[in-house]
Amino acid sequence: GLALLVSRFGPRAHAVCGRGLLRGLALTGDATPVVAACRERGVLVSVAGGTVVRFVPPFLVSAAQIDEGLKVLAEALAATGGAP
Repeated sequence: GLALLVSRFGPRAHAVCGRGLLRGLALTGDATPVVAACRERGVLVSVAGGTVVRFVPPFLVSAAQIDEGLKVLAEALAATGGAP
């Protein structure tokens, strides 16, 4: 999940916050470009506190949908200057 993205895209992505389905990925810089890149790819996320990508999926969400969202987030991080 998000912890794997922290290990893959660190130090740019440095922490996972939140509980249950209400989660966030803390970045070292502005989260706006990552959020915009996710939206361009069809995944709606928001910015919290300027540096956190916030996830608020619907209550009824499948594991496949969560996996797709994580895949898109990884693509967005890579496209906006994250490593690899």
